[in-house]
Amino acid sequence: MGYGLATNTWLRKHRMGGRLPRSGPLTVARPTPDTIHMRSILKRGAERLEYEIYKGSGETPYALRIAAPNGQLIIDERFPEPYTLHERAARVERLLVRQGWHGPLLDS
Repeated sequence: MGYGLATNTWLRKHRMGGRLPRSGPLTVARPTPDTIHMRSILKRGAERLEYEIYKGSGETPYALRIAAPNGQLIIDERFPEPYTLHERAARVERLLVRQGWHGPLLDS
């Protein structure tokens, strides 16, 4: 998938007080409420991330998205089957916990 290194780099820089990468405003269409499978807000101190897993349509209907408060996507990955999504989401969740993030999704 190729997003692991970018995700780790962003989280590491963000944890050390680095700045968010600048790529302009969010232009990716947001899923409609009937396609979202799960949405959660993750927190670390005053910082927040929006975590979404949803099923859409097409060849890669399953998606994992994590967005910064300004709407910039940190992770926007799509998968052809739910098992692949589940494996990737579990890896990302473990990384977030190690980086000190908390929320209903991660605390259970």
